Amino acid sequence: MERVYTVFFSLLQSGLWSKPIASTDKLPLSPAEWQSLYELSKAQTVEGLVFDAIEQLDVRLLPPTDLWMKWLVRVTKIEQHNRIMNQGLGEQIVIFERLGVEPVLLKGQGVAVHYNAPLRRTCGDIDWYFSTKEQYEKANDWVIQQGGDIKYVPGRSMCYHYKGLEIDHHSNLIDLYNPFVKPFLQKLIAVERAKDESIDIMGHICRTLSPLLNIIQVVSHVLKHLLSFGLGLRQLCDVARLYYVHRKEIEGTYLRDIYRQLGIERWVVLMHDLLVRYLGLERHFLPYPINGNEKADWMMEDILRAGNFGFFDKQYSDEVRTGERKNAFLRVSRNLWKYGRYVPIESFFFPLVQVYTRVLSR
Repeated sequence: MERVYTVFFSLLQSGLWSKPIASTDKLPLSPAEWQSLYELSKAQTVEGLVFDAIEQLDVRLLPPTDLWMKWLVRVTKIEQHNRIMNQGLGEQIVIFERLGVEPVLLKGQGVAVHYNAPLRRTCGDIDWYFSTKEQYEKANDWVIQQGGDIKYVPGRSMCYHYKGLEIDHHSNLIDLYNPFVKPFLQKLIAVERAKDESIDIMGHICRTLSPLLNIIQVVSHVLKHLLSFGLGLRQLCDVARLYYVHRKEIEGTYLRDIYRQLGIERWVVLMHDLLVRYLGLERHFLPYPINGNEKADWMMEDILRAGNFGFFDKQYSDEVRTGERKNAFLRVSRNLWKYGRYVPIESFFFPLVQVYTRVLSR
């Protein structure tokens, strides 16, 4: 499997940065190894990026024809779904304008625009953030009036489907649970929200966060999922792309100080190590220098084992089919123990807030 991982990361880096494949000395792979690489790419939700690189390979190094065609079909469907997502976004922007609310697009399609091939980034759901309670409730009231399957977590988010698309409404912007950093975070958000940017979605102007706040939002979202069930490499690719495209806009010392005040600086060092050594982000594109002595191989091993949001752990192989995670308490406890060394206060309050919101939603 080590050979498969070596080729996987070489292809992923090539697709992520649109550059030649660093090395092909491990190719060609056997049909079984290619199948393993395909499954790995799916589990990490980076199959579009990896396929970008595969298209550059000499014909003698390509995967078996049947797998190559299967992969092509899957990537084509990803591109089609991204177009549908963009169309749905455009329609919702019009709806929100009529309601008199102006949400901010988080993650997802808002980050995809920073990829060289946005349509090949595997998409998830559509996340909207509403700045005020009034706007949040007005948008939620519209959803309720439409009927359908709605999941509502009091004071935090509403999840529903719009024309087959998964949509989330959020009243909380940053996924951090340490109450002691809330005052600092609120001041930071107030300053940065004045610098909101916008992107064009199907001819409609959509509001997005400032570069700095966008990075903090995505980074905190990565940490949130690592503290629970895990996540796929796609989310780390998002961080790498944001660092790269905003490298001239972000003052590194300032960002580092923000991470420190949020209590996540030590964990960010680990994340930076993964971005450089595994995803191929050049060191000088990091917002500030990293400590080369801190290695995060154990964290990458966890990510590769668990897959996207923890659904691909072979110990719980039926989770993708059932949509339910097993041994939740044990799995989350292990992650909280591992990361507690790096984000102790966040690790302490994360489960408390999760339990509290679950009680409220009953």
